[in-house]
Amino acid sequence: MKSKIVYHWNGRAVDYNKNVRNVIYSHREQVAWQKIFSEALGKGCHDILDVGTGPGIVANLLAGLGHNVIGIDSSENMLKRAAENSAAFPGICSR
Repeated sequence: MKSKIVYHWNGRAVDYNKNVRNVIYSHREQVAWQKIFSEALGKGCHDILDVGTGPGIVANLLAGLGHNVIGIDSSENMLKRAAENSAAFPGICSR
């Protein structure tokens, strides 16, 4: 089953990333999501593990709020997109 899931998301990584980026990375959506995350997480900096991070969209939004985020995914192609998105997201320091 795991190999089927990995195969599916490896094949969809590019298109999924493009679609999600167009929606979530609009300024309006970014502000809205970060407000939701801030209200849910409260004040302070948290260590967050984003399991099934995909292209890293949520991880980047959380990191943009100052949290320490690690994203993991079983799809190598999704992790490639996540690395690219982290490098391009304003305020994120790629390691």
